[in-house]
Amino acid sequence: MQPLILPLILVVHALLVFAPAVSMWFAMSRPAPGKRRWLAMVLALTGPLVAAYLLVVIAWLPSYSGECGGWLGETSPCNGFGQYVTETLYWAAMGLAVPAVVGLGNGVGVLLLRWLLVDRGRASASSLAGGAPSFLVIQSDAFAVLCGAPADPRRMTALAMRHHRGAVCLGRGGEVFTLVEVNPLHVVTLLDRLLPWRKVPARLVGQPGPDMSLEDVRARLLAILQRDSSIADFLAMPADAAIARLERAQSPAELIDAADAITRG
Repeated sequence: MQPLILPLILVVHALLVFAPAVSMWFAMSRPAPGKRRWLAMVLALTGPLVAAYLLVVIAWLPSYSGECGGWLGETSPCNGFGQYVTETLYWAAMGLAVPAVVGLGNGVGVLLLRWLLVDRGRASASSLAGGAPSFLVIQSDAFAVLCGAPADPRRMTALAMRHHRGAVCLGRGGEVFTLVEVNPLHVVTLLDRLLPWRKVPARLVGQPGPDMSLEDVRARLLAILQRDSSIADFLAMPADAAIARLERAQSPAELIDAADAITRG
């Protein structure tokens, strides 16, 4: 057991310091509904700490020899195995406190970094051309308003490209079309995929259909707002106000402007 103590300590400290940041990064990179996303982030932050603590406790329990207090170098007979377990739990927590605090800080730092760099956590497209909002993109659990013509080049993350394929769109003139393809204008590298905030130029390819009325489009938007969707945590106004704003829209242009106000503020 003794030769394994130092490697075990190094492994546990590395797990405590670095694992919360790594697991937080991957937890925030995966799209999920609002409540599940927050649960995943909490588990990513605390899971490695709990795992490291249990690893230390489980590693020390088999070394029970009837003596207690060995963590401080002074031993005395134990009043049974229960006392040894209690002391092991206590001193394991004390010994891991400093690297655990550092790991928590790293995890929270990654959380703040993602919010700052990834457009408040939303993998949405950003148009290269300015101008007024021109068409609405409706995915399965989110929607966004983009500027410019659909064929205009725009910068998008690799994740946004994947999510926009198959999305239904509404133009300001009432035309409805489906995004059948999102074509990057240069090769999407492995680094582009590993760093989710990186955006590359891309062009949307749409085709007419399906046949939807203004009320059909409104119903899709309301359904997204009324369930626990991935957009829930990133609205610019309370959900009730967002629903009321959509219900007041009387034309495709008004509906697009309402959706833009809801998602961008």
